[in-house]
Amino acid sequence: YDEGFGLSMILTQQMTIESFINEVLDHIQATLFVNPRTGLLTLKLIRDDYDRDSLEVITPDVARLTNFQRKMWGETINEIIVTWTNPKNEQEETVTIHDLANIAMQGGIVSDNRNYYGVRKKGLAAKIAARDLRSAATPLASLEMEIDRSQWHILPGDVRKITWPEEGLFEAVYRVMKVDYGGPKQ
Repeated sequence: YDEGFGLSMILTQQMTIESFINEVLDHIQATLFVNPRTGLLTLKLIRDDYDRDSLEVITPDVARLTNFQRKMWGETINEIIVTWTNPKNEQEETVTIHDLANIAMQGGIVSDNRNYYGVRKKGLAAKIAARDLRSAATPLASLEMEIDRSQWHILPGDVRKITWPEEGLFEAVYRVMKVDYGGPKQ
C-alpha cells in the first residue's frame, strides 16, 4: 500500500495455488518462507531497506565457498519490455525501458520481455520495468556457501557483506535468496 503497488489478479482453477503465489511474488519482487524461529510464513519484500554500514560481514573464516559465478557484460539485458493490463479496455499494453550505457557497451539492444498482467497502472509498470532493468543490466555475481553456526539467524531476504579475497570480493553486498538449515544428522 505504501508503495502504491496494487495488483488485480484472479486465481483460476487451471493454476495451482503455488503457481499463483509465485506470480504474486514475481510481481512484487519478494520471497516467502517459513521462519524457523516462529514457524510462521513470512513475506520479505526485496527492497533497498538496509544500512550498508551495519551489515554483518561473512569471510572465509566462517564459511566455505561452494559455487561462485559472475555474469559478463555480454550476458546482461539492456532493454526491458513490460506488459501490463489497461483497466479501461482490459487490453495488454507495454512499457519499454532502456539502459543507454549498457547499449553503448554492448553495441546494440539486448531485449527481454516481462508480463506483469496484474499491474493496472502505466506508472507502476514503468516503475517495475526500471526495477527489473536495474538488476538485468548489471553483471551481478551469485554464490553459494556453507557457513558455520555464527550465522544461525540468517533468513531468506537478508543482506550480508561478503569478503572473499580469492574472488576479488571486499565487503560486496549480497542478498540471501535460499537457506538450507540442514537436519539433525548434519
